[in-house]
Amino acid sequence: MQKISTLTGIIIIVAVAVVAFGSVFAYQYFTKIKTANLPVQIQQASTDLSGKYYRKGANNIVNGEINVSALNQNKIELAGNATWENVVTGGANEGSFKNILSVANNRAQYKDGNCIVNFKFEINRIIADDKSELGCWGMNVSFSGDYIKAK
Repeated sequence: MQKISTLTGIIIIVAVAVVAFGSVFAYQYFTKIKTANLPVQIQQASTDLSGKYYRKGANNIVNGEINVSALNQNKIELAGNATWENVVTGGANEGSFKNILSVANNRAQYKDGNCIVNFKFEINRIIADDKSELGCWGMNVSFSGDYIKAK
């Protein structure tokens, strides 16, 4: 068995630690949802929930969309699509849902088994809180985030 010096061993350990921690921070940086500088024009304040809402992810790429159609005063049809992209390998996973939901106090909930998303409606904005189990929509796919209404 060939021995390595203590200095070489320390250098190897530090290099592995830097790569491991660096990849965690890179993952968080590239997957952090950013709503600034959306490429879509924001419409004037409206109480009408109907429309398309977009969420942006890494590199300001749209990675989530929710379409809302108001059916009456307290019923809406929601259809959502979300993606998760692996910035290292370039692979992606996708999930979607569509359902008619009741709205009360500017809130609605989508629930299908263990797939649960809570929605809070604000003027020209939807805040989604995905409480689903891992893999409900596709590995690493989540609907959580701020969705901005497009024109």
